[in-house]
Amino acid sequence: MNKNAIPTLISILCLSICLTSIAIGQDEELQKAIKAGQPADQHKMLQKLAGEWEVVVKFKIGEKWNEGKSKCSAKMILGGRFLQQKYESKLFGKPFTVIQILGYDNTTKQFTEIHLDSMNTAVEVRNGKPTKDKKSIEFVGERTDPASDKRMRTRTVLTSVDDDHFEIAWHQTIGDANEQNTVVLKHTRKTKSNK
Repeated sequence: MNKNAIPTLISILCLSICLTSIAIGQDEELQKAIKAGQPADQHKMLQKLAGEWEVVVKFKIGEKWNEGKSKCSAKMILGGRFLQQKYESKLFGKPFTVIQILGYDNTTKQFTEIHLDSMNTAVEVRNGKPTKDKKSIEFVGERTDPASDKRMRTRTVLTSVDDDHFEIAWHQTIGDANEQNTVVLKHTRKTKSNK
């Protein structure tokens, strides 16, 4: 073998080892990313909220509580990764639609709630974690209050009562004011589960 060929062979061998190491590292990263993208136990929790629901809505305007009814149709989307909820009702005599997307991010270990409605152009995004007793998920987010132009913090608490009932309570803080409970939605499944 030629003396000059040995350094070339060593260089090729080192390059081959480096490229193999990079490929293995990328493969491990890819596997980790694929695993993080799969539905987990938290997504199974959200799955329990899928179905058709009758909703009693209590909401506060000023100091006065009002009551109404809504229908909620909820289904898992994108391969069981997200729950899409569609609420339909009337508000002040006009059709009112709310679409919410609930999910759980396996990477950040947080739930996310995205809220859109037919009387608002804002997209509300709230992130949350289970409460200490594990009976509820508490979401928190901020946006600008359209009536006052002040920052508004919204804290929503989703509580599963049983397989056929759950509640969502909204608590809002506008500017420096104290937090107030502003909305309560009590859900009852249209067709009871067999449990």
